[in-house]
Amino acid sequence: MVIPLKGPNSRTRNATNPDRVMSITAHLDELRSRIIRAGLWTILLASGLAFKWRLMMHEILLPWQLARIPESTAVGHLTLLTLSPTEPFFTVINVILAVAVVLASPIWIYEAWQFLGPTVPLAHRPWILRALLIGLILFWTGVAVAFFGVIPASLRFLLLFAQGVFSESVRASAYLGFVTSFSLAMGAVFTVPVWLGIAVKLGWITPARLRRGRRIAFFLSAVFAAAVVPSQDPLTLLAVILPVYGLYEATIQISRWIRPLDW
Repeated sequence: MVIPLKGPNSRTRNATNPDRVMSITAHLDELRSRIIRAGLWTILLASGLAFKWRLMMHEILLPWQLARIPESTAVGHLTLLTLSPTEPFFTVINVILAVAVVLASPIWIYEAWQFLGPTVPLAHRPWILRALLIGLILFWTGVAVAFFGVIPASLRFLLLFAQGVFSESVRASAYLGFVTSFSLAMGAVFTVPVWLGIAVKLGWITPARLRRGRRIAFFLSAVFAAAVVPSQDPLTLLAVILPVYGLYEATIQISRWIRPLDW
């Protein structure tokens, strides 16, 4: 038995399907094909990066250089250690996949829109597309802020915190995992304003409610900063708090111009 999903959720309109209705099975098939297509593009990008993995590994050490660790310290010269025969290979693979995900993010958004687009009324498609594009830009911005700003400050504090007490060495998988995972997490945090803007557009929250939540937002920004940058230096903490909370304030101001949908 074929169960149809009501609404204009198919691109096919003909005499046998005037309402462009797709069955649940057809939806699942299309979802699977979209995921496979985006996954293949990601793998293709990863394969291309694999040919330049040495250059890429050199670039991913940039946060260490920006940290400006004094050469007189035990960790002044970075030496990444590996503790098993397979660790170098799988560490490089993980880095390649993380970079490929960032580069392939427009493809994932495009495939998601191609899947969900037909279910969206024509009048609402422009603002949803704008929200997706803004979210992509904010994601890349968050990755850049983490890579060029927050991670170097964190490395400087963490590696110099117990200088002279421990014999410091840096494991390759731990360092590279920290850089890639934190960059992706920061990128995801930077997309929060887009989701708040969509919630305002849908009428789930109001600008007045966002204004009342300023204290909570600042507190959560401080908690996030303390978690990712365990530094006692107030300037370093503010370097994380201000951008994150600034996005919330920007959302409040922009929400004043967002016209909720008339259901």
